[in-house]
Amino acid sequence: MKYLIICLILFSALSAQNIYQVSPNTLDNEIILTVANESQTLDVSQVSVKVIKHCDAVKFNQQSQVLENIAMGEELDAKFVFDILRSAPVNQRDTLKFLVQDEYGNTWDKEIILDFMPPKTFALEQNFPNPFNPVTTIRYQLPETAKVSLEIYNSIGQKVATLVNKVQEAGYYDVHFNASKLASELYVYRIKAGKYHSVKKMMVLK
Repeated sequence: MKYLIICLILFSALSAQNIYQVSPNTLDNEIILTVANESQTLDVSQVSVKVIKHCDAVKFNQQSQVLENIAMGEELDAKFVFDILRSAPVNQRDTLKFLVQDEYGNTWDKEIILDFMPPKTFALEQNFPNPFNPVTTIRYQLPETAKVSLEIYNSIGQKVATLVNKVQEAGYYDVHFNASKLASELYVYRIKAGKYHSVKKMMVLK
């Protein structure tokens, strides 16, 4: 006879739904599985709770836990903390699957669907490292599909590089820029995405 059940799922805030909206590029997200011992006669020990399925963009700090003892009629929590990488595909979903196994070999599974949300606004971040020699990374985000232009200009306004010139879908983007052929000086990088425009400075220092 099976005595354990997964009785409650929590994800950040309380919710009865099994689909949760989450944002890429976020740290320390939490899932708490509350495991209950429904038996009125037996305690249960060494209950294993494991993550057995997730996509590469979801990184768990710990993928398995052992609940040492759950007394009859009581419950314990197994908390899982995870990060979501910038590369998570926005407007798509991933199914997480957990497996619970008790000392008698009984098993249960639970699925939770993560819905990766796009960013809410356009943004261009400061490049890093800065100053740099010769490679730096430029990050930006798009809340919707847009024609994107990302260009580099020198101190007298001459364009020295075009890094992006195409239509891109909503999401988070990283672009690597190699300035090995450029002189040491202050440059600016400019993004145009639909009606959004932004400019930031960068320093090549050799």
